[in-house]
Amino acid sequence: MRQPFPIPIMPSTLTLDITGFDYEARGVARHDGKTHFVSGALPGERVTARVLESKKRYATAEAIDILIPAPERVPPACPHYAACGGCALQHASDAAQHRLKETVWLEQLARIGGVRPQTVLPAISGADWHYRARTRLAWDGEHLGYRARAGNSVVPITHCLTLAPALSARLPDIRALCAALARSTAILGVDLSAGDGVNVLRIRLRDAVDARPAQEAVAAWHQEDGQLWQIRLQHGAGTVAIPPDAPPLAYQLPDYGLTLPYAPDDFTQANKALNRRLVSLALATLDAEAGARVMDFFCGLGNFSLPLARSGADVLGIEGVDEMVARASANAAAHGLADRCRFMRADLFAVTAKQLRRWGRADYWLLDPPRAGAQALCTALDPKHGPARIAYVSCNPGTLARDAAILSGKGYRIASGRLLHMFAQTAHVESLLLFTR
Repeated sequence: MRQPFPIPIMPSTLTLDITGFDYEARGVARHDGKTHFVSGALPGERVTARVLESKKRYATAEAIDILIPAPERVPPACPHYAACGGCALQHASDAAQHRLKETVWLEQLARIGGVRPQTVLPAISGADWHYRARTRLAWDGEHLGYRARAGNSVVPITHCLTLAPALSARLPDIRALCAALARSTAILGVDLSAGDGVNVLRIRLRDAVDARPAQEAVAAWHQEDGQLWQIRLQHGAGTVAIPPDAPPLAYQLPDYGLTLPYAPDDFTQANKALNRRLVSLALATLDAEAGARVMDFFCGLGNFSLPLARSGADVLGIEGVDEMVARASANAAAHGLADRCRFMRADLFAVTAKQLRRWGRADYWLLDPPRAGAQALCTALDPKHGPARIAYVSCNPGTLARDAAILSGKGYRIASGRLLHMFAQTAHVESLLLFTR
């Protein structure tokens, strides 16, 4: 009887020399002709790594022992870090995070897009900790926290060093409230938002429940620290707000005298302090003169549109979500900017050249797309009638590079670009680029 070929046994651990870094904040190493992506490792380190998955051309692994540490390695500040999937770079100093993210950003632009900014401006940094004004948490019937770094389990957390202090301090109390509500129905999701005047806890439920535990919690929290809270119990199409007369969630752009109300589901930048700097930088980058026509794509609540209008531009903001368009229009009216700033809904992931022509010409564009980027918009752009300047705010270097290649093929160059260190301790890379024709 013919014996079967022996099945090779994959080694559970390897010793690897880390030579690179990728967009998911993993160290990169080569071993036996295969690329290994190693979480928890930094360039310049030698590590013992546990192989998690091995494919033909690459493998994923996690560092389990740092044999030769990089000079930039620091002890993680959070006790949950080893298991929690919320952060990916607490083991690197702040300066190293800046450098590594900028390297990844430039590598992606060069490798995917074949482009590079003519001028790389200094990165803009914010707070290292306690900067997040919103987050989404998971509940597994017993634990409240974030999903694990490996797997789908929930890592219970008692505090979070990246969350705004008022939100982080209430995590044990929120867990207790969820446990009380879970006796009556299933909890589908939990999210937190810190507005400039109120903190909002939204708990999505399968069924309606007795609201008294939430009422007692709001009263106790306000008495303990003076913070104004609202708890929203959402089930199906209905929501019970406690108290019902709390002020709306809102954030301010004080340089422009603007206050923008928003709902928990609306997209807003989680780092409010750095968003204020981003708005000022984007407007300075675009450098639109008073009376100029500006088109703001993926405009959301009017985060850029309203400051542009306040600065004297005539702005058309285009957004894909009806509710956001309605709120942006209301924000413009509330600030006396409706004559300079109007909003409309369109699917910007399926925009055509015909639609662009119908919306008219503008000398300035501002793009702030989600992670999927703005491929359809860049493809539809007619360079003969396109804007002279495009400010592109990106949260994904890969799709940015793809879109930059499209714009490059239409005669645009990246005059300048800079990194925005908006999400310290994470792999997230935010950047601002200026394209000129």
